Amino acid sequence: ALFARVAGGIYTKAADVGADLVGKVEMDIPEDDPRNPAVIADNVGDNVGDVAGMGADLFESFVGSIIAAITLANGDITLIMLPFWISGAGIIAAIIGFFAVSCKDDAGQKELMFALHKSTIVSSTLVVGFSALIVAFLFDGRSKEGWEVFGCIVIGLVAGVLIGQVTEYFTSYSYWPTKSITDAGVTGPATVIIQGLGVGMISTVFPVIIIV
Repeated sequence: ALFARVAGGIYTKAADVGADLVGKVEMDIPEDDPRNPAVIADNVGDNVGDVAGMGADLFESFVGSIIAAITLANGDITLIMLPFWISGAGIIAAIIGFFAVSCKDDAGQKELMFALHKSTIVSSTLVVGFSALIVAFLFDGRSKEGWEVFGCIVIGLVAGVLIGQVTEYFTSYSYWPTKSITDAGVTGPATVIIQGLGVGMISTVFPVIIIV
């Protein structure tokens, strides 16, 4: 994941800068113009960094979480099987949530964000339902322990959704934090940097509180 992300980032940044210098500065060609051969290298780098790197990063996180859960199982077959079942159910829920994303062709920012939120809610609800069924099936005769594990799954899921909402609040231009950085630009670039650093530091507090 590290090599795919970093290598793609270096490649695309070098190609991007080269394309801009040769095309826009020297030849007065617009950015991403097909007449500039360096644009091909730029787009290839974007795919390597943003697609391959992102996919490798997600896969590493996914597998790492499963391995960590198996390690904590301490040899219990039921607890070893649980993360595989939950992961499989999560994949199915994600596919269904993908089809829940829909909006009009001329949709605005609010409609687009609502479509993404709808997908998150659908997927999360399905994961909760699937997890309840899996726990009831795997922990037959150990129902108390099973429902305790189910409670941990729900707490983690809710925390993940809340952290996503907090992140959107601090990064979307529809809300106060980003607007305050824009307003700080009235007095010059220095206040933009100061306000941006301040908002960035504040934004880390709420995810920490949610996790704790």
